[in-house]
Formats: sequence, structure tokens, C-alpha cells
Amino acid sequence: MVDSIRAVAVALAFVLPGALFTWEYERALSGWGLSASDRALRFVGSSAAFHAVLAPASWWFYREEVVSGRLAAGHASWWLWPGTLAYVAVPTVAGRLAGEATRRNRRWSRLLTGYAPAPRAWDHVFANRDEAWLRIRTRDTGPGDGGWIFGSYHSPDDRLGAYAAGYGHDRDLYLSDTAWLHPDTGLPLRGPDQQPLMRGVGVLIGWDQIAYIEVMWI
Repeated sequence: MVDSIRAVAVALAFVLPGALFTWEYERALSGWGLSASDRALRFVGSSAAFHAVLAPASWWFYREEVVSGRLAAGHASWWLWPGTLAYVAVPTVAGRLAGEATRRNRRWSRLLTGYAPAPRAWDHVFANRDEAWLRIRTRDTGPGDGGWIFGSYHSPDDRLGAYAAGYGHDRDLYLSDTAWLHPDTGLPLRGPDQQPLMRGVGVLIGWDQIAYIEVMWI
């Protein structure tokens, strides 16, 4: 029984850092790389990296607390408490920072993810949530708007923010506001300030309804 408990403890000690890192990384990226092989490799690789960095601390713990018999005798150092907190906090914070850096395409994140971390072009465009105008050509080209939608992809404070579904889910897109369009050209009507005249109406659209999207960064 004791050996089984020790085996479980050792397994948790080696797997937990990678699990925490992966959990926070995927929270920041909406589940990029959800396949079992991707997740397993990320678990193992990140756990190995954390244990390589923390090897001196692990050796100190083993020598001072285990070999000496202090832990078995119930005389463990109080330093084990902040050490345990750090053991949980460091991988969690690192995963969050790595995920946010990848989502925002920070240069240093490529050391962790390579040059093409996004699983699809859709995720590459929409992950960083930069403000943009989107001109969407729909598959239904009926009368009126000619099958065009011109909308705003950003997150204003006074209404529900724009959103694009991430990897692992069916692609759909919510635009927080849409513009009035010229009936012949499908281009937005503009006011005296040359800004598109917005309708104050959002739109939710699925990828199966979209022919293509033109992206114009603000």
C-alpha cells in the first residue's frame, strides 16, 4: 500500500507541472492542439523542462527531507509550504503567459511553439482579437445587399464583444456591429467623417454561410 502511494505521488510530481502548464496554455488559446498526441507531448515536454530547471531544488528536498528521515519523522521544514505553492503557481503562470504570447504572436513565443502555432488560418487571423473591419461575402447572394456583410470585429465596452470560435469547435463568427451597404457595390455607406455608417446591429454567421472574408485592420 505504501509503495502504491509513493508511486502515485511520484507520478503526480512529474506530471502535474506539465498538466498545469497545458491547462492554462489551452485556456488562453481556446484549446489549440486538442488531439491526444498534441496534449501528451505538451504534458511530457513541459514537465521535463520544469523538472530540469528545478533539479537543484528537487535534489535539496530529497537529501534534506527524505534521506535524512525528517519527513518520515514528521519534522519537515516549513519551507515545504511555499515550495509547494511555487510548484503549482510557476507552471500555471508560465502556461498563461505562453498562451497569451502565442495568441498575440509575440516573437519570443516562437521558441515554444515554432513559427506556425495556429492549427488553422482562421485561428491565426482571429486569435489576437485586434480590431478590424470584415467584409464578408456570403454564399447567399440574394437581392438587397448582394450577399455582402461589412462589420466590426472588436469588443466595445457597451455591448457584447465580437467573437470567433476557436480550434476544436465549428467555425462561427459574431460581429458586434454592421454597416449600411450600398445596394450596387456592397461597400459601406460613409458619413461626413468618412467612417462607415453603422446600424447598431450585430450579426452571427457560420462558416458554411461564408464564401470568403476580406480583413482590414484598424
